[in-house]
Amino acid sequence: MNKDVSKSFESHFGSLKDLRVERTKLYPLSEILFVVLTGSVCGAESWRDFVFFGEERLDFLQEYPVWRHFNTTMVAWAMRKYKPFKNRKTRAARFMERISHEQPRLFAHWRAGMIGAFA
Repeated sequence: MNKDVSKSFESHFGSLKDLRVERTKLYPLSEILFVVLTGSVCGAESWRDFVFFGEERLDFLQEYPVWRHFNTTMVAWAMRKYKPFKNRKTRAARFMERISHEQPRLFAHWRAGMIGAFA
């Protein structure tokens, strides 16, 4: 993950105590939380969905800047949720960008200054 983004993510979730047995840990808690958070944004509803999401996208999620991924995921969500944006990525991106400027405190990554990378 990008170092600045990793620090920001850790500042929000770093105080959580990891209660797992040390010898059974495969991934750091921060990576698991990130996969669950992005999986829920992408529509995962059960633990199987989260496991599938994480297995399929873990390498990508570890390399890609976290907040940009959130923004592009929200564009994809808008395209699925609202009929006027179906198959219209540019319109959905403009819609999300407009919301980010109208309500910059709506999401943690927008509060951190990651506004404008929606395409």
